[in-house]
Amino acid sequence: MADRTIQTAIEHYLKTHQLSITQFAERSGLNSGTVSNILKGHRFLSVGQMDRITAAMGLPEGYFYDQYGKACMETAPDWRRYSPFLRRSAELGKTEGMVLVVRSMLENPSYGPLLFELAEQFLGEGRMEAASILYQNVAESEKYQHSERLALCEYRLFQIARFSLEDKDTLLRSATRFEGFLERLDEADQVEALLDLADTYAFLRKWERVEQLAEELERKTSAESPLLHKRGKKAPEQLAQPAGFDQGDPFRPQLSYILHSYRLRAIVFEKRGEYDRALHYLSLCRDTSRVQASAGGMQGSLKPFEDWVEAETLACRMLAGEPEALQAYADRNLLSEGADKPGAVFRMVQAANEHGYDLDVILERCQPIIDGIAAPLGEIPAADGGVLSGLQRHLADSPKFVSSPFAREWGVHFFGELAVYELKKQRFAPAMAHLLRSLAWGIAARNNAGIIRCAALFEQYREHAGPQDLAMFRELIEVLHEQTENKRRTPADGA
Repeated sequence: MADRTIQTAIEHYLKTHQLSITQFAERSGLNSGTVSNILKGHRFLSVGQMDRITAAMGLPEGYFYDQYGKACMETAPDWRRYSPFLRRSAELGKTEGMVLVVRSMLENPSYGPLLFELAEQFLGEGRMEAASILYQNVAESEKYQHSERLALCEYRLFQIARFSLEDKDTLLRSATRFEGFLERLDEADQVEALLDLADTYAFLRKWERVEQLAEELERKTSAESPLLHKRGKKAPEQLAQPAGFDQGDPFRPQLSYILHSYRLRAIVFEKRGEYDRALHYLSLCRDTSRVQASAGGMQGSLKPFEDWVEAETLACRMLAGEPEALQAYADRNLLSEGADKPGAVFRMVQAANEHGYDLDVILERCQPIIDGIAAPLGEIPAADGGVLSGLQRHLADSPKFVSSPFAREWGVHFFGELAVYELKKQRFAPAMAHLLRSLAWGIAARNNAGIIRCAALFEQYREHAGPQDLAMFRELIEVLHEQTENKRRTPADGA
């Protein structure tokens, strides 16, 4: 029945169930004359009528939507008819017919603004796939016009990619593509987009580009610029704090763009190990008098940022080799209710590995935090199932961490640093457990550098691995081989 026209499908249903038009009309809640005209092709179905007919026939919602989309292409575009269809398609996730209708409509350029506004509504409702379809097609229809709407479509597509965080390569391509449209936005939108790009490249660890964007952000929003107190056309609330970026930039929109530019450069120089320069920008971050006027004088909301500045200052001193900063950093972050405790543990271990700090007492306090991220490896049974079982067991105890690429990347480094610390202490059992966790996270994140580092360390200390460690290592390597084979086959399969 799926390949029949809608009219033929209804006729087949009436014949099969021995129903008259009147009986079917009563069942569907439609007028019998309406049903008769639909069957004769004298009347174009409305979306509401199609939904009633679908329900009366006992079919799944949206069953005829793809056929309906094809039928729409044979008639003159009508916004009053197409708009409800696009909305219902978005609600039901029926995108094939939706694409056909949108492309048909855009043969008339006057529908571009209407479809863009509908895309904005879908985005505000969190219907990302439907919004993407509209933005992509509107952008394609206007690609030779150099319009601001084209740039806004590309900006929204970048924001959706940033929000979805499917994988780092896709996100990088999206950010790189959008940069070509940045200057076509109006000035207020440009600085908002600069901040989005900077946070995205920070997630991607492209520190040179983050520094460049932070400098551009400061230049565009200097004290003399009216943009200092003007916000752009922000995306709907659903895109305000995409998953995985909340730890990178939880302070929008309370801060001025100037403070954001300092914040970003402090992060860049800390990641590069240039702690004096990081401390310089952290000192500039303390000037919280530069608050966005749009924040309505919400000085209380700046407290988290001020706390972050103080914590970052201690972290930089600790990472620079100041032993007295270690205990102060530990006390501040492990005792504070709102602190990022896993992040604090990671940085303390990182500093200990760099400068030889003895972290045993602090790590004992932190054990519940570490256990909360992943179950001890000893509780994970040996390999006994399919190729993916090892990876799944490693990650299944931490669903909230597995849910975003940001967290998977973080897990690679977190357990890798713990493993190095334990290896330096010659505590090989916990070291192997952490190494295998880091390897599992590396495979999940497709982090080649992390995978190579873990595998090399495991091989270097293989003689200290137990039978269960060796079995799990073999299984994870099998997962990696399968992942590599799947990636290698994918282009050919799609050819």
